[in-house]
Amino acid sequence: KILETFTTNSLENINFTHLESKIIKTEAKRLYYIRQKGYNKKSTLHTWQKLMTWIYTNDIKEYEQIGIYHDNPIITPLSDCFYVASISQSLDKTVLETSLPYFETKPDICATFEVACRHKDVLKLIRWVYHEWLPNSGYETTPNPAYIVLKKGNFWDNAQELEIIYHIPIRFV
Repeated sequence: KILETFTTNSLENINFTHLESKIIKTEAKRLYYIRQKGYNKKSTLHTWQKLMTWIYTNDIKEYEQIGIYHDNPIITPLSDCFYVASISQSLDKTVLETSLPYFETKPDICATFEVACRHKDVLKLIRWVYHEWLPNSGYETTPNPAYIVLKKGNFWDNAQELEIIYHIPIRFV
């Protein structure tokens, strides 16, 4: 019920059952980030615009856009979910003068799903992974949050189609 109240989630018949999972081991990364409370289209777009302004101000050329989802939007009300907009850089590069916080991730084992979709379909993808794929996978999640790595498009333009890789940290059951 919670997901159906999300105003940008309008494609009722999108189907992710054709997606194949790929199991990978991720590398450590440094993530500069802005955290927000609530999965809200307007707030999320504004957060990404602020982060991109920071990227342009610091003349950062090589980076990945990563959206981190700390909560399952099927269980937690959207207004109570925590989201982190972040960019990653290799560990050997540091922005010297910034008030933007950062943290370093550790390597992890993830099931990944590559998909082309619109912003409004991302929460439906998350629902499908947690409630259809995961129970039948032979894996369970870890306490680490799931996240999206953007391959094409941008998180701050709601009209664009995105090419993303959704990562869900897992372990063998």
